[in-house]
Amino acid sequence: MNTNKLLIFSLILLLILNAICLNQVSSSRKKAETLQNTLNQKEVSHQNNIDFYESIIRASTSDVKVSIEVINGVKEQYPERKQLLEIDENKVVFFFNEGSCGSCILKAFQDLLALSENISPDNILVFTPSKYESDLVDPESYEFPVFYVESLGLNSEELNQPFIFMANSKWEVQSMFFPDLFEDMRYEYFGKILPKYFLFK
Repeated sequence: MNTNKLLIFSLILLLILNAICLNQVSSSRKKAETLQNTLNQKEVSHQNNIDFYESIIRASTSDVKVSIEVINGVKEQYPERKQLLEIDENKVVFFFNEGSCGSCILKAFQDLLALSENISPDNILVFTPSKYESDLVDPESYEFPVFYVESLGLNSEELNQPFIFMANSKWEVQSMFFPDLFEDMRYEYFGKILPKYFLFK
């Protein structure tokens, strides 16, 4: 009799333990599914942000180009660097004026320096109206060619903000970016958008 009671008690205990285990497994599975869904949503949201930003910069730079007169003037001013301006492939162009803050320029150069690890420094051209004086950064200390020009003739200069863009062989402006205005998009721009122009050279 006692043996039967012990068996029944053991069976009941096993059933209870089994139910607890199944409940824990189900709970863990639900948590894992919730976490995966959250990660998927974040990934989609992140990609949507990139796509949205790219659509903005495409629209803002549509049919904009640096005039050939400006480029010819720079070539005359820097005959020894003329070949760098005769673009046969995409170039990254960085423009800033003398009123830009030193820390802003420094951050932009740091981003460009990281980018130059994957593309030639000669593919990054720097334009500024006059020799930039700052305790934080010296543009000529980097490997990038620096050209001192009054203006590129772009309306975006009126914002008085440093900006970066891609220039193709016709000096058409593509993917213009204002680093200080879109701080949260720096990684996407320098790490994903710009490199795409050089993937299939």
